[in-house]
Amino acid sequence: MFELKKYTVFIVTLLLGMLLTTASISLYYWQLLDSARWRWQQSQDQLLDQFRTQLLLAQSDLHLIQAAFIAQNQLSPEQFSQLQLQSQARKISAEVLAIGFVRPVSADFLSQYIEQNRSNTRFATEFYSVFDVAGPQQKEALQIVDMLSPLNSTTAQWLGFNLAHDAVLKRALERAKSSGQPWMSDGFTASLVRTESLVFYLPIYRMLVNPSTPALRSSNYLGSAIVLLPSKPFFAALDRLAAAAGLSFRVMDQGLIDAAGRTEVASKIRYTSSHFKPEVSESLAMVPLNVLGRQWRFEFQASASALSLQQMQFMAWLAVLGLVFSLLLASLLQRRYRLSSPAVEDNVDKQSLHLTQELQTRALLEAVSDPLILRDARGQITYANAVAELRLGQHDRSLLGGTDPVFDAAELGRLSMPQQLMVSHIDRDEQVRQYELMLKPLRDDRLQWIGTVMQARDISASSATIKALREQVERFKHDGGYFQ
Repeated sequence: MFELKKYTVFIVTLLLGMLLTTASISLYYWQLLDSARWRWQQSQDQLLDQFRTQLLLAQSDLHLIQAAFIAQNQLSPEQFSQLQLQSQARKISAEVLAIGFVRPVSADFLSQYIEQNRSNTRFATEFYSVFDVAGPQQKEALQIVDMLSPLNSTTAQWLGFNLAHDAVLKRALERAKSSGQPWMSDGFTASLVRTESLVFYLPIYRMLVNPSTPALRSSNYLGSAIVLLPSKPFFAALDRLAAAAGLSFRVMDQGLIDAAGRTEVASKIRYTSSHFKPEVSESLAMVPLNVLGRQWRFEFQASASALSLQQMQFMAWLAVLGLVFSLLLASLLQRRYRLSSPAVEDNVDKQSLHLTQELQTRALLEAVSDPLILRDARGQITYANAVAELRLGQHDRSLLGGTDPVFDAAELGRLSMPQQLMVSHIDRDEQVRQYELMLKPLRDDRLQWIGTVMQARDISASSATIKALREQVERFKHDGGYFQ
């Protein structure tokens, strides 16, 4: 216990230095974490805005068709195709499959209706010449996809499709018809298309009905404009934006906004990112969103670490430097305290004690694996550890006593605050290495500047790794693998 008391100053100084280092690193860590959360929040908001914007663009196309039909109740397929050329959604997003028009057709009039479409030889003959509609199982009105644009081998599979044949599509179509508002159906997979699609409806009436009542809307109902949006490509485009921001997400379709007794069981997963982990109970955010009569819920997770590799390395080196400087300062204060204190025992050899303390301090400095150089107020090197001599010293002379900068002129400056530099240097073995310099001013007990201590950390390996990663990223961008 008596021997331990002799090192009280050393122990207290070391503990205080470690505490200060830990507090500084913790503050830096929480600042980085808050910054990452802020970036993630911004990316989430942008993603939701993109989702909402794409759906509203599709809705604007529906209003364009509605206005055209109100102006002229009977549009030809050629005129309808011209409307598609003005589509804002297809200009901005390639995920929109097609726009179309759904016409109500009586079961008694079905044969004549099919023949009229087949006889149309002025536009898209290859598709309209084989126009057909599956016969209804009951004598009820059909809701047939009458026109589509663009027409190709994929979209033509919807031409002549009876939406009233499927309960999901019919329910959404009737909801739009009765409310007079745009509406979105539940996800639907056609037997020929074999991919889930979202279908948007906007009812069209022969004239503007004002005041609008269900009876007037029903008597003036002309048909509905539709937009076909394949689910997977649409959400995959959003996924690419999320991945670029270090996020993954899952989209839950919770059904109609006014649905009664909504439960989690009734919710349907429309899309899940490849890096999303459903088993993780906590997510960054769970955001509800109401669009076109349906309620959606986005669940976000972080797919990348909040801290980069460089930031983690920087914190590790801060911890090492804090420990080294704490040990150095504790040793110096302990030595000063012992010199100023009266002798505990008369037979203590003060010269031996002084020599022992110097040897301990020197051994402590020599234990540092990085080059360590101390300069006095005149800029003269007063100490250089073995690593510094081995790497940075000249073949014919030592570093001690030198007044020239080893790496950079900043070494000779009168520093008021610590300074960090990145330099390249040709070492004694004629190898070019990358160093991270940490320059820190030394002060006496009156806080007067008395010199500078410099530690040079070899970062050649990490710099080479980072350079290789950047070259791979640039090559990946050049090959077209990066989504903007």
